Amino acid sequence: MKAREYAEAYMRNMIALCMHPSQKKIERFSGGELLILAFLSYHNNSLSPKEISQITGTSTAHVAKALRNLEAKGEVRRQPDSADARKKVVSVTEAGVERVENARMEILDDFSRMMEVLGEEDAAQLVRLSGRIVRLAEERM
Repeated sequence: MKAREYAEAYMRNMIALCMHPSQKKIERFSGGELLILAFLSYHNNSLSPKEISQITGTSTAHVAKALRNLEAKGEVRRQPDSADARKKVVSVTEAGVERVENARMEILDDFSRMMEVLGEEDAAQLVRLSGRIVRLAEERM
């Protein structure tokens, strides 16, 4: 196969994977409330809504709406910034951390089952190649 044929086969596989129901679990991490919670809990930070918008690549209006929803659920809290009381910073609550961890474990369980079916050698190859693809994408973007 030539590079173009491999690219077409890879693209078909990626599209099929993106349409699979299991992919929806991962998509929850790539946008919206769960992305904000995940970022705050993994980095253990208090950030301003503007910083959250910049880091996640989400509009400030979308972030404001998501933060209102998260605050109503008790998953984040807003408090005055210690450096500037006119500004607010957002931090994740224990309930928010728990939501992120539950979603992460659900995805990890699915991936673990897939790796078991693939077997040791193919699983190692998948991890190696997907890591290489990420590095190549980062270099070229």
